[in-house]
Amino acid sequence: MDQARNTLLANLSRHAGHARRRLALSIDHTGQLVGIPQSSLEAIERGDYDGKATLDELIQLSLFLGLTSTGMPRAKPPGARI
Repeated sequence: MDQARNTLLANLSRHAGHARRRLALSIDHTGQLVGIPQSSLEAIERGDYDGKATLDELIQLSLFLGLTSTGMPRAKPPGARI
């Protein structure tokens, strides 16, 4: 479980900021909608989060941002324009 949480946090540190900006959401609004404090979201995006968010809460954040449950960007559908 700790390995899955650490992997998810590492992926979120790489992809959460871009995904959040793509949705035109501020850190504050994202935190309010997902229920994670702004300071925690900032730490997650910087890659230095050591808080107590559960794996389920981090997965919820990831899915909310349009990422997979492992914090990775979703594959583009065949024929999609980039």
